[in-house]
Amino acid sequence: MTAVVDALQQALTGSTCYLRGSLAAGSADDYSDIDLQWTVAVADFGDACRATHLTRVGEVEALRTDPLIGVHSTQRLIFFRVAGLPLFWWVDLGILSADHDPEAVHPPGSFQSSETWSATHSALMCAVAAIKAFLRHRPDEGAHLVSKGFERTHPRAHRAAEAADPGADRYDLRCR
Repeated sequence: MTAVVDALQQALTGSTCYLRGSLAAGSADDYSDIDLQWTVAVADFGDACRATHLTRVGEVEALRTDPLIGVHSTQRLIFFRVAGLPLFWWVDLGILSADHDPEAVHPPGSFQSSETWSATHSALMCAVAAIKAFLRHRPDEGAHLVSKGFERTHPRAHRAAEAADPGADRYDLRCR
């Protein structure tokens, strides 16, 4: 992981990058993703948000931004997959401008959606996350993720089933 951190720090002078999440806490398992935080100078923020710097880490096979953060002026969350790494090892890269204020209140509409994955790709990522949950012996979480993936590709069918029987457990996928 130090190679990834070093590659990003070297991409922009004065930037800092560090591990977050389970890898930083020492609680990672074989299915953990790679959570990073990269803080860059205010003048470099736009440049940092371009995918060109990610190629320093390796060949990027898939990439999307968090649709809830979208194109915020001082913060981004980018999810990407590097060729050759296990499927579970997605990189979740938080990018912050040095002037980012985590306590600032963002007015409605300040977050613009930037969804770049198809519903099918999103459903596939839900399936991968569900497998991780089942492998970690979290059957309820896995069942929820399978349902969420199904909703991505069949939203009308899911809404109709929910209307007919609100709150029903549609997918009994608990490990036995």
